[in-house]
Amino acid sequence: MNEPRNARKAAALRRALALIIALLVLTAGALPVFAEGEEPAQAQRLHLEINGAYTPVKSNYLGENVNPLTDSSFRTEAVVHGSITLSAPAAVSTLYIVFADTPATFYVKSGDKRVDVAANYLELPVDVSALNSRELTLFFPDKVNVCDVYAFAAGELPAWVQRWDPPCEKADLLLISTHADDEQLFFAGVLPYYTSRGDCEVQVAYFTDHTNRPHRRHELLKGLWAVGVRHYPVIGDIPDAYSETEAQAVKNLKAAGMSREDALLQQIRVIRRFKPQVVVSHDPKGEYGHGQHMLCAATLLEAAPLAADAESDPVSVSQYGAWDVPKIYLHSYEENPIVMNWDEPLEAFGGKTAFQVSQEGFMCHLSQTNSWFRDWIFGKNKEITKASEITTYSPCNYGLARTTVGEDVNKNDFLENITTYSEQARLEAEAEAKRIAEEQAAAEAAEQAKKETERESAEAEASHRRVMLALAITAACLTVLTVASYAARRVFEKRAEKKRSGK
Repeated sequence: MNEPRNARKAAALRRALALIIALLVLTAGALPVFAEGEEPAQAQRLHLEINGAYTPVKSNYLGENVNPLTDSSFRTEAVVHGSITLSAPAAVSTLYIVFADTPATFYVKSGDKRVDVAANYLELPVDVSALNSRELTLFFPDKVNVCDVYAFAAGELPAWVQRWDPPCEKADLLLISTHADDEQLFFAGVLPYYTSRGDCEVQVAYFTDHTNRPHRRHELLKGLWAVGVRHYPVIGDIPDAYSETEAQAVKNLKAAGMSREDALLQQIRVIRRFKPQVVVSHDPKGEYGHGQHMLCAATLLEAAPLAADAESDPVSVSQYGAWDVPKIYLHSYEENPIVMNWDEPLEAFGGKTAFQVSQEGFMCHLSQTNSWFRDWIFGKNKEITKASEITTYSPCNYGLARTTVGEDVNKNDFLENITTYSEQARLEAEAEAKRIAEEQAAAEAAEQAKKETERESAEAEASHRRVMLALAITAACLTVLTVASYAARRVFEKRAEKKRSGK
């Protein structure tokens, strides 16, 4: 009676399993499947509605009825004084805040959830995925000028979104550029080439600041990001001002309430801060005769020995310590010349050459693209595609102006005779691992020797005990024999005496 019922249950179970399997097969194509190593989809930029306490700054670049916070232009801005609310069509995963000239601390809130942001960079991505909301409030404790606010859904952020690392603690190569754009022009090729190596920490420092044109800072950031620089740059305090001689550059400094000593001190401190193994900077003749380029090169050469002197500038010594920079290369310097090749394809940049990448980096400096610089780096008819094709102020020609590690032999690499910090760390780790292994081996050998000594001692002790036991047994046997012999003699004597008595 129970067998047919069990059979029906089994058949029903098989049909249910078959149905489940069929549904899985039919829906498999709808499931999000990523192949091994496949990157997630790019994050979608979300349209934003922004309301709140902000005032657009009047500008020739700001069109009518255009919100400067959403027009994707760092030439327009608004003064935010308090909180602004953002509304998006979907949950916002990342905000990208572009400050005008000074980053400011703020927080992002949704409901009872909050994300605090310590802003250190002018362009800053903020992860707000934990808020899981399409309605966000940004609160700025102090008034701040903001150029743009972008919002992205979950996914891989676009390549143009800057995600900066802090400035280097130790730089293998420090490029000191006088102005924003010089790093892409007269030093064309340097940054893409050395950032693409993968074993070289690259830092950029600017001798001057375009305080009168804050958009130049955003141009330099976009340009640096495009050529592979990932450590946030530092910008000096010297105001940008054109001059045709070093003396005129110093005169301009005085007009701004500064002195040549201030410029020299800035160079000393930037050397000590980044402890560069190699510094690259300007032609002492100022490339095309720019006085600030000349001043930058001159104060750099003066600063190098002072940076190594612990008695010079106690303030920076206490903060960073003294530093004797091993090598300094100057553009177009005639002594100890080397020629760099920026025309080899770089795998890191999809086969583009370092020079071609720098050309793209220069185009990020939109305010400079209508100057003679564009013709210099591209040619009047865009005929220049190689660094070697530029003969005036060639970006390939440098000279070794200072060295503590000997002169170059191959003359084709700024890092010749230099062991990079990452390689030093690898060698130190290798030496430490070897030391630990040797100590461990010595400890194991000592432990083995100890055990061997203990074993030998134990064996010797056991042997000694065996000998003593044998001696004790022998002594006991001798005693027994002696006693037995004495007893036998006494018996013999008694018998003999008895015989004598019987006679």
